[in-house]
Amino acid sequence: AFLHGLTRYTGAQRILEVGTGYGISGLYLARGLLENFPVRTCLLITLEQESDRASYARNNFQRLGLKDITDVRAGDVTATLEAALKDIAPLNIAFIDGPRDEDTILRCVSQIKRRARPGTFIILTGIHSAPGAGHPRRAVQHMPQIAATVDLWQWGLVLVGHGPALHLCARL
Repeated sequence: AFLHGLTRYTGAQRILEVGTGYGISGLYLARGLLENFPVRTCLLITLEQESDRASYARNNFQRLGLKDITDVRAGDVTATLEAALKDIAPLNIAFIDGPRDEDTILRCVSQIKRRARPGTFIILTGIHSAPGAGHPRRAVQHMPQIAATVDLWQWGLVLVGHGPALHLCARL
């Protein structure tokens, strides 16, 4: 519901999801896109490392009539992210839900941030529950081109823009 609400509130038209899983989060994102742009000028590109999960998610999107606004791509995130960023531009929201290791998270955020414009949201999940997750969260706060970060305990919001960054913590 949070993802759907953020999509609606921001008026997002182009979203990138890193870590599709079975497509549940993507369904909320896609519904928000459709409610913002019912003429289907919107796009959700979602990346999944495991081909079985990607196939399952693709079927879910198709069954719910969301196939024409979603693009599920299977493969290693580090290999598929740059092409996805080129295809999704201009990006409004990036949702990083798959990678849990510090290096991959930081690489994803850096790549996304380089291609994002001011006002783009990057959402991170499990920022306190994943092993070593406190470190990438702190590193992201000090990256250039970050306007603000919000720590919602399980969710981290990053707003791309010009610093110095404002850092907020609201443990829900």
